[in-house]
Amino acid sequence: MKHHPDIRNLEACTCDVTDMAKYQIAMIKGEVEEKIPEDITNLIDLLDKLASCHHKLPVMYFDSLYEPYIKCLNAIGEVIIPDFAQAIIQNGGCYKEREKETDAFHEMIFDLFAGFLSQEDREGVKNPDYLTIAPLPKWGMDFPYTVTPADPEAWRNVGFKTTIVNLPLANADRGLLTWAALPHETGGHDILSSDEGLIDELRMAVKAEQEKEGIGSALSNYWSPRIEETGADVLGILNMGPAVAIAMIGLLRGLNAAGLNPLEEVAKPVLSNRSPSNYPADLLRGYLAAYTTGKLSFEGAKEWEEVLLAETDKDLNPTCKIEIDGELVGAEDIKRSVAITAETISRKPMSSLENHYIGEIQDWHDHDEEIVNENLRPILAGEEPLLEFYPKDTYATHAVAAGVIAALAGDAKISTIFGRMKDMLKTMHNTDPTMSPLTLAKSVSRAAWRIRI
Repeated sequence: MKHHPDIRNLEACTCDVTDMAKYQIAMIKGEVEEKIPEDITNLIDLLDKLASCHHKLPVMYFDSLYEPYIKCLNAIGEVIIPDFAQAIIQNGGCYKEREKETDAFHEMIFDLFAGFLSQEDREGVKNPDYLTIAPLPKWGMDFPYTVTPADPEAWRNVGFKTTIVNLPLANADRGLLTWAALPHETGGHDILSSDEGLIDELRMAVKAEQEKEGIGSALSNYWSPRIEETGADVLGILNMGPAVAIAMIGLLRGLNAAGLNPLEEVAKPVLSNRSPSNYPADLLRGYLAAYTTGKLSFEGAKEWEEVLLAETDKDLNPTCKIEIDGELVGAEDIKRSVAITAETISRKPMSSLENHYIGEIQDWHDHDEEIVNENLRPILAGEEPLLEFYPKDTYATHAVAAGVIAALAGDAKISTIFGRMKDMLKTMHNTDPTMSPLTLAKSVSRAAWRIRI
């Protein structure tokens, strides 16, 4: 059954993001009492704390994070990479206040990473060179980011096989659309960093395709310094479908309304046409979301593409021009360049992937749409008790996608949908055998048995 886009409640979801951002700013200023566990700066105290927490971690993180981190601390003799310490503490049973939200967060990013490592989907593609275990989540005072190794080879030699994804603590209860940014972090940055040479190959391929199609130098050169963020946007959508694409528009508008875009003098809920040094301009990200969605395999992909293009066009200035590194370029030329970029990243074979393309490994199908819209969305918007178990083909990505789609359509109050979504993810986490700290099996990723239909 084809499911039509319904985003009538986008404005309210955008306001929810703005409220989250303002609450997080208040946390940073010390105007809100709730805090994450305090960073421990004394090495002996930190080692004692970590020793009390590590046995509650899922077993896969013992030799992929805990042991290498302890060795680094002892070798260097001082506290380093506090993100790692926080992640071990928060996931090791020492942050009871947010245990449910932490487990829900973990289930989501674990599923995103496992999906890319799925043996079924990676047929003919070797396992990643570096990160091979799904990241651990952590709550922090900063807005979403992922910790990626500056020197992946050194990272691997030390023994690290995983990393950390951060969400602002305010996201534990607010800003539902921000949870749809997790595919950008884990399905995007962490995956791009896992295969040696993939980022550089994408950078060269996008530039070459732009030049081949006669795109002017302003645009053909535009993508190279922004390729990692651009690629992360594309991979996130390939991983979780149109919910990520439309959530990106609402998320960017919501953050801009909270005054978090340093390039804009006035805080307002619109997509910016100005480009930071490492991100495409908001408007280009909106168009990229549209064209990437249009390449997905589910029946309604093209209809979603049109909705996303129209929604992005609403924020285009009256001149229909966008600032590209100081030069004003017409919107139609930009759209053409963006479409080439989306096609190249998602569809061009890469030698770092054994001449497969990223869209072969990750895609969104009619089966996913059915799970989201027919199975989970009514549950999240309803009042009946949640299920105690979920079918084996139902994943955390489906739960978050269903939450976003239900909220955008106004199926129920955003807070109701958000709360039930977190409860659903917590149940998935509790019934996931790879998450048990009592598991004695070899430390392996769920990717060994996960199959995408």
